[in-house]
Amino acid sequence: RRGAVVGLANKECLVCAGQLMMAEVQKHGATLLPVDSEHSAIFQVFEFDQKDKIEKIILTASGGPFRAKSRDEMADMTPEQAVAHPNWSMGAKISVDSASMFNKGLELIEAHHLFDMPEDRIDIVVHPQSVIHSLVAYVDGSVLAQLGSPDMRTPIAYALGWPNRIEAPAPKLDLAAIATLTFESPDPVRFPALRLAREALKAGGSAAAVMNAANEIAVAAFLNRRIGFLDIAQVVERTIDGVEQRRATSRRPWSDALPDSRSTMELSTLLNSVIHGVWYYVVIFLLILTVVVFVHELGHFLVARWNGVRVDVFSIGFGPEIWGWTDPKTGTRWRFSLVPLGGYVKFFGDADAASATGDDRPMTDEEKAVSFQHKRVGQRAAVVFAGPAANFVFAILGLAGLFLVLGQPVTQPVIGSVQAGSAAEVAGLKTGDRIVAINGNAVARFQDIQRIVRIEIERPLDLSVQRGAETFSVEAKPRVVQRKGVFGDMEKVPVLGISADPSSTRVISHSPGSALMESLRETEGMIRSTFIGIGQMINGTRDSEE
Repeated sequence: RRGAVVGLANKECLVCAGQLMMAEVQKHGATLLPVDSEHSAIFQVFEFDQKDKIEKIILTASGGPFRAKSRDEMADMTPEQAVAHPNWSMGAKISVDSASMFNKGLELIEAHHLFDMPEDRIDIVVHPQSVIHSLVAYVDGSVLAQLGSPDMRTPIAYALGWPNRIEAPAPKLDLAAIATLTFESPDPVRFPALRLAREALKAGGSAAAVMNAANEIAVAAFLNRRIGFLDIAQVVERTIDGVEQRRATSRRPWSDALPDSRSTMELSTLLNSVIHGVWYYVVIFLLILTVVVFVHELGHFLVARWNGVRVDVFSIGFGPEIWGWTDPKTGTRWRFSLVPLGGYVKFFGDADAASATGDDRPMTDEEKAVSFQHKRVGQRAAVVFAGPAANFVFAILGLAGLFLVLGQPVTQPVIGSVQAGSAAEVAGLKTGDRIVAINGNAVARFQDIQRIVRIEIERPLDLSVQRGAETFSVEAKPRVVQRKGVFGDMEKVPVLGISADPSSTRVISHSPGSALMESLRETEGMIRSTFIGIGQMINGTRDSEE
């Protein structure tokens, strides 16, 4: 917004919000220099003052490591094979995108926004040698291309030196040594990502952002060996279709009832989105609350019955009864009530759900035997404690069930990046370092680092670090920053300044026994962190408002 020259080194900004971003660029007179090799190539041969004479732009694609593989062969490809790009040295995610050609689909959307070119005037051609980085075709039959070695230092140097050119340490292009340049059309059956990108671009709205997000998640799942290579495109397509179907469903009632005008349609879409979203979360909240309340009250009920207390009412919700039935054996009235925001059990001898005593009529010995008020103190305490205890046990078993069915995602304590100027950088930590212990406590997962750092507020940490074959110790004091919490309040958060290496995340399968043990371990860690936090509030180390 200062009219600056900006080098754009990622696709996601334009893929997800290209229309908004380019509008801001034009409004403030900024210059956007693409650093991506294909778009840098187009920029260098794109005659902006003769845009009406441009017939089309042509993005080149290497074809990736699976260019010559059949679809059946691609189904069995591993992450190691997918990241082994024949020409470029890239990270795991972009390498997989190259293998699936999703990167080219994203580049198509990026080119559409950067050069204001319709989707049907952007072609893609496979060029295995990666020497011609992109081309621009003009109405007179001329086709201008930018050539260079497959080395990102060339487009980076162009962006840094623009509008001049500067020296770059990239290898010089030797066409005689290459001898042959070949081209072929991409196979839409083996590489459906290109079709999905074109469809997302035509659909407009959030379709491209949805495609990008779904691809991010699907690629991560593939790298973690949770899905196959061909599943990536299927996951993305199902996600886009699901979003479009929900959008169409939410629009239909309003669009049928209201006049067909642009403003009315926008209003109807907004109202349907809000209503649909609110009801979705309300229903989910009530379902979860109902389960939690049922388990809680069931704990009271079971222990009360074990101690011989008669339970008159077991209610989910408050207020007038909607539906219920009476157990002929115990006399308990099981009911659903009008207000689904809690629940209660009413014991014999209570006048109401708050355990107030009933009338002043003396109880018979038989009634005293089943009355909550006439049980021993220990029995009444057990009944009261059983509710939260049931929730506690249910949470442990529920978490164990998730670990058993879905597996447990675990990220290795390996540093993926170090924030500039952070405590980690001051301590000399580097990308790729593995933190094996903090203050003498062994660290098995990156989540352990996050937990310890958050607890040890304003205290130096003694880090045991493994770098290659070397293990050494460093001291780092997390910096405390103020940031807005989930409820809008400001909270103090200790920050070490490192992020995890996403490629080190694995999903661990568990047996029933190990799933239960891991669930207990997670629960124990949360309880310990909670009590430490309470202690810090008491001694003044941590703000009580956090």
